[in-house]
Amino acid sequence: MRTGTIASLETSPLLPTEDCLLEVNNPAATSISSFKGGAPNMKATLGFMNGLTTLVHGSGLYLCGGVDWTPTAGCTITLVFNPISGIWCEMGRSLPGNAPNLQDSVQAASTGASAASHTTGLTVNSVTQNRLFSAAKSLPAKGVSMHAQDAGGAVLALLNFTNQLPRRTMNIARSDAGPASVDYTCTYKDPAGTLVQVTLAVPKNGNATTPVAGEWTNVVTLVDPVSTSDFVTGDGFSVGEAIQAASTPVLSCNGVVENAVSVELPSGTIVPTTAPDGAKGFAVAYAVTNAHPVTDAGHVHALTDPGHTHALA
Repeated sequence: MRTGTIASLETSPLLPTEDCLLEVNNPAATSISSFKGGAPNMKATLGFMNGLTTLVHGSGLYLCGGVDWTPTAGCTITLVFNPISGIWCEMGRSLPGNAPNLQDSVQAASTGASAASHTTGLTVNSVTQNRLFSAAKSLPAKGVSMHAQDAGGAVLALLNFTNQLPRRTMNIARSDAGPASVDYTCTYKDPAGTLVQVTLAVPKNGNATTPVAGEWTNVVTLVDPVSTSDFVTGDGFSVGEAIQAASTPVLSCNGVVENAVSVELPSGTIVPTTAPDGAKGFAVAYAVTNAHPVTDAGHVHALTDPGHTHALA
């Protein structure tokens, strides 16, 4: 592993082309928004010697939770370079602990005190994790059929897709016949496996696209559309899991960062500005946080120590 020091006052420092451990010791306030150099899947760990450096979340650097970070002395961060998106992504960070001062003391709890455990129904959030979704030329183009055309003539009850393309938005188009507008109730599996419904109002001789991407299971109507109905892929796709609330995923197409038309965090849906065509490569850097339920019924730990003081020498 290469070791060394990052050049001072650089907003886009040059890194070596191998895994490295580098000190950051800027003499004045410096904001770093990207890095030059690097190599595919290379890891760089940065150790900060003071609090004068700010890492800026954005198109060249993806940070945990999608927010800027100004580390203090003793903090470290590990980044990995994604060659598809061209983005450095945070893998994890460490913060220095607070050591007690000499001659301080710690008073132990005395007998009769108690500590209650967490009770059932509470949840504990895990540490935020950064993820990378990569679809290298594997996303079918917009307009690929997901089911044979329905001819109309009866209430629609589509239960099985002839060309199941999981985790894509779905576009429904009608011919120029029947009611002015028909509600199509579409059911999909969300990232947790729960069945969720969305309703599209599709006009005669028009079309509409679901705002979310998922594994579609059925489509029904309460009236006969009369018109033909076509079911095809939309522009959007899902990363396959819920994206952390209030975060901002970073999207790239063929290695160029672009803004998304829309993002739906609970379903992990991204609608890119550049439509998939089966030839373009897409990557999404995003964050997740999982909530773990506490199932213990709750209990109390009695403290039996009579109480004493620890002198710190």
